[in-house]
Amino acid sequence: MTDKITLELTLNELKLIDKYVEFDYDTKSLINKIQNAYPKPKMNFENEGKFHIVSYNGEVYYRLKYPTAILWFMKEHTTNGMMLCLVKDYDQGDKLLKVLEECWVNEVKENKND
Repeated sequence: MTDKITLELTLNELKLIDKYVEFDYDTKSLINKIQNAYPKPKMNFENEGKFHIVSYNGEVYYRLKYPTAILWFMKEHTTNGMMLCLVKDYDQGDKLLKVLEECWVNEVKENKND
């Protein structure tokens, strides 16, 4: 009888083994067992809400409404690409938040059944 052993391999190590092992039914089965033995990350529900995309003064803004908060984001182009930034992080952000929310209530919401 063969003694049982415990292997602790990273995914990169498994990929390296995969390069050098001839893939037949037995080795494929073994690799699948090893991969299945590792815990897989689970996705958990964190929050839900509504989102709206609006434009104001030539900029596009993203309004996310959660049960406990309303957040406004805008695009910022960086050397690494595009990212969404919270409006309050900008200079004059609090004033802009107030203007955006007022415009939302007076100009957009009244045209929607929200």
